[in-house]
Amino acid sequence: MFERVLNSGLRTTTYKYGLLTAIVDYIIESSLEPPINNFHFIPIFHLAKQFLAHYFPLILVDIRQEPDLKEKSHTKIKNPILDFVNSKEAKTQIPFLLIKENTNQLISFIESNEYLPIVLIKLLFDVRKIIVDQTLQYIRNVKGENASIFGLLSNVDSFQSDYNDHRKTGLKLQWSEIKAVENWHELLEKENLQLFFAHQTFQEISQMRFWLRDVLIKR
Repeated sequence: MFERVLNSGLRTTTYKYGLLTAIVDYIIESSLEPPINNFHFIPIFHLAKQFLAHYFPLILVDIRQEPDLKEKSHTKIKNPILDFVNSKEAKTQIPFLLIKENTNQLISFIESNEYLPIVLIKLLFDVRKIIVDQTLQYIRNVKGENASIFGLLSNVDSFQSDYNDHRKTGLKLQWSEIKAVENWHELLEKENLQLFFAHQTFQEISQMRFWLRDVLIKR
């Protein structure tokens, strides 16, 4: 999949690259985690957090993420990020956001703070929805081929259910179920969809994780 996206994913937005980078970032952080029944699982909110790590600084300095330069072609992730940055709540409750050089602090703020402003929870929820609705739908379709190194597992459908059935269940997570969450750990507990790898695949990516991340960034 990495090779197919790198070679043939040139006419889309950068979401496919963003997803693969988010996966590699997770594995860099968790390369020694033990498998569960020979599988490894990544909650989609984890991918949303890594999407912010990737896109947040690029959008703040207006580096476009689309091949089409028409005004209407902005990636959907741009609007929730700008709404967040321009919100009064973010400016008052997360003051380091006002300094662009310090935007990398956002990820550690998400992971370690005992209380997250609701405007930040909403941003993670909106980015997660984009990942489930768009990126996970199209990531396996490169030049008409339907192949992947991972699967999806919801908390409702059986393990044998179709990939898209699990993805559609993931889309059913509602803001009303999330808005009372106060921190990162509570947010993960609300997740209803996980991406999973066979242990052998996880190990192979882990062995190449730093090389893969460099290749994705350079591409």
